[in-house]
Amino acid sequence: MKKLLIFIMLWLVMSEAFANSAAVNYAINCRGCHGPQAMETHPSVPDMNGFIDRFLTVAGGREYLIQVPGVSRSALSDQEVAEVLNWLIRTMGDNQQLEQPFSAQEVAKYRISPLGANAAAVRLILVKKMTVKQ
Repeated sequence: MKKLLIFIMLWLVMSEAFANSAAVNYAINCRGCHGPQAMETHPSVPDMNGFIDRFLTVAGGREYLIQVPGVSRSALSDQEVAEVLNWLIRTMGDNQQLEQPFSAQEVAKYRISPLGANAAAVRLILVKKMTVKQ
């Protein structure tokens, strides 16, 4: 009986986790560098929590989120990347709203042009645009 209860509890936990595959894909593919709460874990890994959605407010921001090395070179499909980005913005963004969700087509369009070593410089430019805009 005890083993059955443990099995049922594990099944419930796993089915809940897999119900949101974007969260699972984040945990498997992104959490290692960005941590469970998308917070800065190293100077080369910027904080996204409470900030990621601000990239959507400036020209080039959506593209940047797709073209950063960890996203553009990820093993995830274009659809899975879109789902993870949408999930991140809805769960860890400052206002947690997403007027135009990312699509697999949009990811495919920008993913083929990764930023590589330029990612940090592009991020600084975008962040400056954000502060000027406020």
